[in-house]
Amino acid sequence: NVSTLFRRLFFPTLSGMLSVSAVTTIDGIFIGHGIGSDGIAAVNICIPLLMILTGIRLMGGVGSSVIASIHLAKGKRHMARACITHTLLFVSVVTLIPIVLIFLVPQKAAHFLGSSDHLLPLVMDYLIWFAPSLVFELWIAIAMFALRLDGVPKLAMWCSIIAALSNVFLDWLFIFPCGWGMAGAAFATTLSCAAGAAVAMYYLLFQARDVRLHFIRINIKG
Repeated sequence: NVSTLFRRLFFPTLSGMLSVSAVTTIDGIFIGHGIGSDGIAAVNICIPLLMILTGIRLMGGVGSSVIASIHLAKGKRHMARACITHTLLFVSVVTLIPIVLIFLVPQKAAHFLGSSDHLLPLVMDYLIWFAPSLVFELWIAIAMFALRLDGVPKLAMWCSIIAALSNVFLDWLFIFPCGWGMAGAAFATTLSCAAGAAVAMYYLLFQARDVRLHFIRINIKG
């Protein structure tokens, strides 16, 4: 029944997407209360990088899930698995490029994103600890499409909810009791996204029925 199927997929997908968006919003709320307007400005300088990579991973997630579903409809499960695996690998490599550059030349990266000299210390503190979260957010985004394709939309939803709830607690812990400032807020984001990504990757590696990840064959055809 199309209506039943639509409800089964729509509400978990909506909740998952709202939770993903909430991660950055939560950072802004806690930074605004704990650090102030300069902290909010520093976060906003880093957000364009996140938006660009979000577009890339959404293209990867949407495209791979469509192609994988076509392969599954033809009974080619191994091709569907290869599609999801290659997509995760490709988008991970694309994301690692700016992360490596940030670690190598953090000051130049901050200036490139538009930081002023006044905000530079805050932007660098946030950017260095925030950068690793980009990979984990990418894995969650791709996994949400793959998990829905595998018939577990609620698990895809919980991967995002776990990340959002973890971020609430860790932001409070690192900014207020620990007093780690911008670095603490960014570290909280990285840890919370890693928690959600770990659940998704465990399922794709060990429990998925149709779109389980597998080793890539190193040959011309592969």
